[in-house]
Amino acid sequence: MQGGARSDLFATDVREATVVTVYLLPEAMPRLEKKLRSELRPGTRVVVHDYPFPTWTPEKVEEFESLDKIRITGSSFTRLWLYRVPTVK
Repeated sequence: MQGGARSDLFATDVREATVVTVYLLPEAMPRLEKKLRSELRPGTRVVVHDYPFPTWTPEKVEEFESLDKIRITGSSFTRLWLYRVPTVK
């Protein structure tokens, strides 16, 4: 994607990515998990914000307060998961 163009996440080729950041609602996570597992190289880092993947095991989880989030969600609690694309597909 170049120049601020928009495209469908699930139709976009992400095979060359080395790091992916995700901030999506829970209902998108199972489908995205399958897409990333099938397209990304094993070991590729994926950072997920607030809603984890249903079956991957995170390498690290960080929890913290984000005051900027209060006006949007009513809560300052934030959780980040660091995953690496599993070797077994």
